[in-house]
Amino acid sequence: MKKEETRSSLVSKGIESRLDALPLVIGDDTLNSLVVQEFYLDGGTMFGVVPKTLWEKVVPADSFNRIKLVARLLLISGNGRHILVDTGMGTAWSEKLRSIYAFSPFTLSLELERFGLRTVDITDVIYAHLHYDHLAGAFELQGGHLQPLFPEAIHHMQEDNYRWACHPHAKEKAVYLPGFVAALGRQKNLNLLNGEKERYKGIRLSISNGHTKGQQLVTVFDDHLTSCALCPIAI
Repeated sequence: MKKEETRSSLVSKGIESRLDALPLVIGDDTLNSLVVQEFYLDGGTMFGVVPKTLWEKVVPADSFNRIKLVARLLLISGNGRHILVDTGMGTAWSEKLRSIYAFSPFTLSLELERFGLRTVDITDVIYAHLHYDHLAGAFELQGGHLQPLFPEAIHHMQEDNYRWACHPHAKEKAVYLPGFVAALGRQKNLNLLNGEKERYKGIRLSISNGHTKGQQLVTVFDDHLTSCALCPIAI
């Protein structure tokens, strides 16, 4: 299967149109979107208090009330760095959970190849927060144990969110999975932030509480353009 066919099979026409503006060059950095996986989550969970009679007109549910989501990662390249914003769902799941979430193949390696990169070339990973759909793709299963896909990268997150992920509120325990959080905590290059920080020239990380405690936004900017990356999951 050609790489182009693999990519197009993951992306609906509606999402393709949102990617037309990329690549985007801001200062020394080039921004590209990586479409790495489809998966399904409960529609009621995703839309909250919005009645199903409203959202199902736009996003139809399957027989299990699940809606299709697409994991899109942001790749920021410049000044010798290749930075991923979030990592998607990945492959380190049991057969039962694979069935529940109805994962498509995880195509991160193929997406990176489009830019002449491999996972070992990723210098930094920035996490919007540590819910499993943003964190789990940073690991793979080897011999029944979680192993990092980016062992040499620096992993950036807000300390508030990391602490919250380690001891989540009862309402969020289901989305902060302890196995993945603990595996992240074992990485040698953790960078726990406390509030807004211009991590690299033209790349600013800042807290945006609401969806979860300690969520952070990624803003790439220069004197002329600004791009703010929110949680890169698309319906």
